Amino acid sequence: MDVALPVHIKDILNQFFIVVGLSFILAFVSPYILIAVVPLVVLFLFIQTAYLRSSRQLKRLMSVNRSPLNSHIEETLNGATTIRAFRHENQFTNENEQLIEIYQQSQYAEVMSNGWLFLRLQAIGTILTFVAAIIIVLNRQTIASGLV
Repeated sequence: MDVALPVHIKDILNQFFIVVGLSFILAFVSPYILIAVVPLVVLFLFIQTAYLRSSRQLKRLMSVNRSPLNSHIEETLNGATTIRAFRHENQFTNENEQLIEIYQQSQYAEVMSNGWLFLRLQAIGTILTFVAAIIIVLNRQTIASGLV
């Protein structure tokens, strides 16, 4: 925690200042771009809300599915000599594979939800870039090329 927290705070502050700086530059070049920013921010907040709700549930589901897997591995390791003595290795291997499969299903859902979020955030960034480019191209006579 002592190592990871400062790194995450640095990353958050870095991204925050990049967004604020780009917003000021875009607003300085053409204030019309701010008209496009407002709906994109609203869209971002909607996507964030949807993602956080599902992400919270998926993390809970992963924890619920990880617990039996960890318990089964611990029980197997503690009783390894007994399992070998009664030749039940295949039974424990099959149970372990089933528990891993259940856990992987919930982990796959979380990976897909992260991909869903990434795709939406990239789309918002692409839309903003497109709108800024269109506005600048349409106002090419009034905006200096060096400013663009």
